Amino acid sequence: MIVEVPLHVSGLWRPVWRRSAISTGSLGAGVLLKPGAVCSPGGPRPPVPTALGEVRCKLPVPVGKGFATSAAIALASAIFKYKSFVEAAARAHVAEVLNKTGLGDVMAIAYGRGVAVRTEAGGPGWGRVESLEVPRKVFVVGFTVKGLFADTPSMLSSLDVREAFEDAWKALLDGFDFYSFLEAAEAFSARVGFLKFVEPRLLKLPGVMGGYVKKSAGVLFVEGAYADEVLEEVKKVYKVARAFTPASFYMRVAP
Repeated sequence: MIVEVPLHVSGLWRPVWRRSAISTGSLGAGVLLKPGAVCSPGGPRPPVPTALGEVRCKLPVPVGKGFATSAAIALASAIFKYKSFVEAAARAHVAEVLNKTGLGDVMAIAYGRGVAVRTEAGGPGWGRVESLEVPRKVFVVGFTVKGLFADTPSMLSSLDVREAFEDAWKALLDGFDFYSFLEAAEAFSARVGFLKFVEPRLLKLPGVMGGYVKKSAGVLFVEGAYADEVLEEVKKVYKVARAFTPASFYMRVAP
């Protein structure tokens, strides 16, 4: 069996810490991307040191940069091990929380499409995810920047996002569509100091609708006719860059 799991880049987020790992999570929103992690049973253990099973995955981006690769691998691993999808999502969410590799990525990937909005924090039974449709012919150019933090634990322990989040979150909920998400994510990224790692001229290229950075993952939303040109310009600045499309599916399973 082969599973394709979308990747996820949060545009805005706020941690919500509770007594249990299953109830801990985050509020926020992010875009789901394909191609994602294409996984099959066996191979080396995933970068989540819990007993979710062994898995072999092909990834379009490096691990640990902000594309939620650990969440995708954890979810794929759990799907191979547990018959119930809800249990698999819960186990993967708990693994991510305990290892501080992510708080909301598993829920976004498991239950979201397009832009996943986490309106309630926590894993299955606690969290809630709603989806926003991304307009047709919108592509995402993803790339890696130097960033502020080497890993997710250091980011979660060092960054106070409360004030920036509340303003961006209100703007998103007031509009609650793709365009309000894009504005809110870019504003949040600027206020917490992430957007400065994007070459300014890239945000002004023809066809670029906006963009943001999460940890070391940068994303630009681009009108389809300009996708190739924007990708080439991004590659001149950043070594790791590729084009994605917003994931309109939850996940794909093949025998």
